[in-house]
Amino acid sequence: MQEKTHPPHWIEWYLNQPHSQLKTIRNKILVACRITPSIFNNWRYGYTPIPPLAQEKLNSIAEMQLDFTTVDRPKKKPQSITAINKIQTTKN
Repeated sequence: MQEKTHPPHWIEWYLNQPHSQLKTIRNKILVACRITPSIFNNWRYGYTPIPPLAQEKLNSIAEMQLDFTTVDRPKKKPQSITAINKIQTTKN
């Protein structure tokens, strides 16, 4: 029995391309999706979701089905000064 394989996340696919081809692939994406480099970076770092029409174009560039699910980025909790002071006093 074969296991179902999950399609690669689109950014994994992009970063696993040969380094010499990344700029060419990025330019293909910019032209096909009619976006600016800053929008591409927003997609790349997960700041904004990729619209369905652009997903189809990315799949055609990749010549495979990619996963476009959003990944929750970990949120850092800011440490309060009192917490930092407690850590410093317990070390002494």
